[in-house]
Amino acid sequence: MNGRQYVAILVGWGGSLAGLGGPLSAAHGWAYGVHKRYLVAFSLDGKAALPVQPPPTFAAPLKAEFTVNPALAQAGTELYARCVACHGPGAVAGGMAPDLRAAFVVTSAGQFTRIVRGGARAARGMPAYADITDQELTALQHYIRQQAEVALRQKP
Repeated sequence: MNGRQYVAILVGWGGSLAGLGGPLSAAHGWAYGVHKRYLVAFSLDGKAALPVQPPPTFAAPLKAEFTVNPALAQAGTELYARCVACHGPGAVAGGMAPDLRAAFVVTSAGQFTRIVRGGARAARGMPAYADITDQELTALQHYIRQQAEVALRQKP
């Protein structure tokens, strides 16, 4: 542009690997809502500094007053297939969406319903699943909380 060469690259956690979630991508510490993704254009003689990113942030599974029903958690395993693309396998997010193991909203049937079925967070990219039943929502809650409890037991 105007006789000057620029190179533009996407920087920050993103793309298909972050969407896979799981322990591998979560280990890098890129957290939803904390770290930014940028399109950076630069030239070899440029003087601007890149924006500073916060240090790595790791989800801390929430310890909650919630009794997991193993049968409901098992039923929630299949339902979680709708969630895995954004929230990661085993409910371990990789930065593209919140880590549900650390989300208080999962412990509240009313809030969980408003978000998952009602679309209360549609503006933030969370789709509404209007067809999900109350029983399915409950099973999903139990699956997610079971994953949080597994993570809490594994912590030293």
